Amino acid sequence: MSRTTRWLAALGAGAAVGAVTGGIASWSRTGGWEWVTVLVFGLATALPVAAIMLAWWSSDDDGGEDSIELDWMRRAHSGTFLDILVFAGSLTFLCTVLDLPLPRIDTVLWFAMLDAALRMMLLRRREA
Repeated sequence: MSRTTRWLAALGAGAAVGAVTGGIASWSRTGGWEWVTVLVFGLATALPVAAIMLAWWSSDDDGGEDSIELDWMRRAHSGTFLDILVFAGSLTFLCTVLDLPLPRIDTVLWFAMLDAALRMMLLRRREA
């Protein structure tokens, strides 16, 4: 499947799923057809579905670049994902046990960005 065909198929699948989701949301919320609801729910669904379909139909053997920096980034991000799960789970557990308010999501995102940058820097220094 060519790159253009994959893009068009992914956008078509996203638009179809988005239209169905928007229609169902509009009918279930208002009992009728409301364009704002259809557009909001449709776009909120269509773009992620299109991205998932494009990633699903794309493969690594498309002639993509396989550089050492890309390998470092993959390794750093896979380690960061595990750290996010441990950090968010531990933080939620502690806040629940100590009866503290849960922190906002940006706390976890800042931790993830800092962790990924630190891991990337350490991998670059260790292997360069």
